[in-house]
Amino acid sequence: MSLPLLDNSFGLSSLSHLPMLANLLRLSYLAQLLLGVWLGVSWQPTNQVWVNGALGAVLTVLGLQALLTFSSMVLSWPSTAAPQRRWTAVTLFLKVWLQEWRAAVKVFVLRQPWSFRDAGIGHPEPAAPDAALAVPVVLVHGYICNHRVWDDLTPELRRRGHTVLAVDLEPLFSGIDTHVATIEAAVQKLIAATGQARVALVGHSMGGLVIRAWMRAYGTAQVERVITLATPHQGSLLAAAALTSNGGQMRWQSRWLRELADSEAAPTRSLIHIALTDTDNIVYPQLQQTLEGCQVTQFSGLGHLEMCVSPKVIGWLCQQLAPASNAGVSVDLGKVSATGGATEHSASQAKPNRPSDLFWAFSWIALQGFGGVLAVLQRELVDKRNWMTQRQFVEDWSVSQILPGPNVVNLALMMGDRYFGWRGSLAALTGIVIFPMLLVIALAVTFSGVSDVPEVKGALRGMGAVAAGMIAGQGFRLMAALRGNVLGKALALATTAATFVASALLGMPLVWILITVGGTACIGAYIRLKKLPNDWQP
Repeated sequence: MSLPLLDNSFGLSSLSHLPMLANLLRLSYLAQLLLGVWLGVSWQPTNQVWVNGALGAVLTVLGLQALLTFSSMVLSWPSTAAPQRRWTAVTLFLKVWLQEWRAAVKVFVLRQPWSFRDAGIGHPEPAAPDAALAVPVVLVHGYICNHRVWDDLTPELRRRGHTVLAVDLEPLFSGIDTHVATIEAAVQKLIAATGQARVALVGHSMGGLVIRAWMRAYGTAQVERVITLATPHQGSLLAAAALTSNGGQMRWQSRWLRELADSEAAPTRSLIHIALTDTDNIVYPQLQQTLEGCQVTQFSGLGHLEMCVSPKVIGWLCQQLAPASNAGVSVDLGKVSATGGATEHSASQAKPNRPSDLFWAFSWIALQGFGGVLAVLQRELVDKRNWMTQRQFVEDWSVSQILPGPNVVNLALMMGDRYFGWRGSLAALTGIVIFPMLLVIALAVTFSGVSDVPEVKGALRGMGAVAAGMIAGQGFRLMAALRGNVLGKALALATTAATFVASALLGMPLVWILITVGGTACIGAYIRLKKLPNDWQP
């Protein structure tokens, strides 16, 4: 549901025997790449024509995905139960946006265009030979997707003993009821292949509605259980301007949705387990996507597409489908953290007692790190005061660099808000700014009279060398926090080398380096995550 809505009145249904979405995406990205090459060559950010073209092509594809995701986040955010504190809400917005953007690149750019099988139900993927036999699973994707959205989930289900069949819902833009026959064929094919009498069905977004429409038409005799992920059971406000048949059916509280709900009895609802996220950027109002009589699990801090690729969601889903899970018992599962576990916080970790502690701490940091505070910041907050762990510092510093404005000011505002709200942010900001400002004024008056003295120039050059050495040394110290990074040592070093080449040798602007090198590192991390267990923690 991350691509523009299209109508089905252009004869697209006649191409249902082809991988329609894959072909459309290939054509779309070809056009984007050509446009990007032209833009890069025209703007000439570097002296190398081939570098300009390559950068323009990559940035155009990644930038359009980022823009589409950002637009959906902006539209959905008023319906989100965001934190009341401003900086916490801003941080959450950025985290969800970046996660959803990476998921969109992973699914829409790296996977779905490269589906070459004929449209339809495909072939069941048998369970791993050494796994205990579990309930077979039918996977049903959402709007403008194909079966490759399940590439993270499928191998994990097979490893746990499930035979898996992922369908393709084509034609893309026809009514939801037209896909009911596809689900029935998939269920019968899976039952015939496994010899089992019942199957489980998992649907993402519109796929959950397709499953419910299938149960209305064919009953529930062959259903073990149904799990829906980020499905618009009550409709979505985003679909208000939809031009397609299935898009119109997913409008907020549409007639089709009301009729579907009226057709379901209590036994049918008892088979359905709804998983939703409170920061869904496609299906909103987010927390109203429930049905009476269904179990509900609420995830926190995940986007719409992220529900298909998040290790936390995949681990939860596998647990729900395991033979030992109680499908018929209503359990209050509460909110599930999107970070994959409890927040890192040692019992012995200290914290500031009052806002004035933040003021004096950041004042001392500013005075010690006059001209650049990274080294001092880490030593004071992590080593001496123990207000942050090494890992927390690296993560918060990364967010501070992405936000507009001075990095240390961003970190001070975030840290102050975390402990004391706006009062803490104000105290930390005042501490980091007030004394350097006074010193700058004093030095400006003093230095104006001696700026041309050779000894002063030499002293400044020497101070620059010391500052560079401190930053380099601090960089080596911070590398220890990346020991458990999913990229691994080789790729992390390659990313560092690419950053050095782009900055020192090619002279690229920082924003281009963040998008190209940083975006490539994010994509590489997600690819590596496929090979790790879902409960992996750094």
